[in-house]
Amino acid sequence: MPWDFERVIVDGVEYIEAFHTDNPDDRFQVYKFLPSQQIIEFYPKASDGFPITKITLEGFIYLPGEFSEAGYIRGVSYYLSSKLREKNVISLMISKTQEDSIRKVKNKDEYQMVLNYSSFQKIRRSQVNIASTAKKDRRASIDYYFNNIFPNHYEKKLISGSTRSSRLISLLEESVIEYLNPAQVKKILDFVETLLKTRYKSTSSRWKLFGAAKIKVDEVALNEVILIFEKLIEESPPESKWGDFLKKNLFLVESKYIKLISELNVVLAGSRNVDFGLIDSQGYLDLFEIKKPNTKLLAGSTDRGNYYWNSEAIKAITQAEKYLYNAERKAPELKEDITRELDINVKVVRPRAVVIMGHSNQLDNEKKREDFRILRMSLKNVEIVLYDELLERLKNQRKKIYIENLNLE
Repeated sequence: MPWDFERVIVDGVEYIEAFHTDNPDDRFQVYKFLPSQQIIEFYPKASDGFPITKITLEGFIYLPGEFSEAGYIRGVSYYLSSKLREKNVISLMISKTQEDSIRKVKNKDEYQMVLNYSSFQKIRRSQVNIASTAKKDRRASIDYYFNNIFPNHYEKKLISGSTRSSRLISLLEESVIEYLNPAQVKKILDFVETLLKTRYKSTSSRWKLFGAAKIKVDEVALNEVILIFEKLIEESPPESKWGDFLKKNLFLVESKYIKLISELNVVLAGSRNVDFGLIDSQGYLDLFEIKKPNTKLLAGSTDRGNYYWNSEAIKAITQAEKYLYNAERKAPELKEDITRELDINVKVVRPRAVVIMGHSNQLDNEKKREDFRILRMSLKNVEIVLYDELLERLKNQRKKIYIENLNLE
């Protein structure tokens, strides 16, 4: 017999009662609404085989779409009840505010479960997707066999492109990621590459797609790099480790750079090589010298009321200026070496030196901050970048909007 439902109010409390359409007197309560507490109590039908008599929906005033007013959970009742029965769960709450949890009842072989609403939605969505795919597969299978058996009576039916695309999307579950082997990961990346190359014909749509992909990739990469950066600042590793980290990740801060030259030799007798060089998209060379975040920037005392460079900072700046002098003086030889070894046409024309060192927490008063700004601006071809400034640039990159109105149609 078909079921129907009716909303009733008893003593100011709203209920939903389900009943057989052929026998309206055969009814029972399925929902009780307690809006002041943001609670809805759901009482599953005993005939559905549910192992518990009440499910509490916490954080709800209105009935969520997954729950039918006729008294069942759409698309997941059977398998959810089997998992509750498996662990002898006697109490279930689906909550918008609480985290997932399962607790054993003291001195009993019984459990109380809380499912966060988002977790419940994922479970239900996975079951609905599987059921939808299975139904389409069964239809395709029977079409195939009847066409083979009676080809003159049943035509061969091809699965439409929209059906195949819907099936692909329905199977994209995060839970499978950890089981993907390298070959499968490569196949997915190849698919994404083909998607970027072929999805759209118009230039504007293609650039929107490229931008959307870049936003996703940049977000993942930047989040990872920022976490590592913050951890390194706490650990205070040696300069060599900072150099390795920055060589790999400065591209994320300065997208103009396209080529790295590790340990660039600028012909300094008796001195080590510059930490590394970067070549920008126009072929110009910049030199990078890496010190530590705790490298002292300003001297501890003042001269005539003004702060001046600490000896550690002076050494780093002097070293960078020597690199620049030798790079310009030996520009033809340096250009030839880089072109030969890296097969890239580089321009060694008034290169810039970037010294990454220190942290603004050393500038603990307004006078220090002002004098540091003046000292830094007085340098001609050497740029001083503080570690916290570099970190802030990374965080600003994460906020950067590549597309103001992303509409992939």
